[in-house]
Amino acid sequence: MGTEIVMYLDWKEVKIMLKIEIKTGGAAYRDENDKLDRSAYELRRNLKEIMEKLECGYQSGFIMDINGNKVGEWSLED
Repeated sequence: MGTEIVMYLDWKEVKIMLKIEIKTGGAAYRDENDKLDRSAYELRRNLKEIMEKLECGYQSGFIMDINGNKVGEWSLED
């Protein structure tokens, strides 16, 4: 099970794609009943980390959950 977020930005005929793929099947994304955590705490943490890396100039990277597992990747492409 995973979540894929793709955002296309079209500005002055320049197309930029931000692709984010996160596998949300692990324990970090589940509640005590093994259902997807509706508060989306871990997803929000992942997105905040991506935002911080973008601000530092990174163009891509791996996504790690709070338990240290690699759960996805993100990339900024033009």
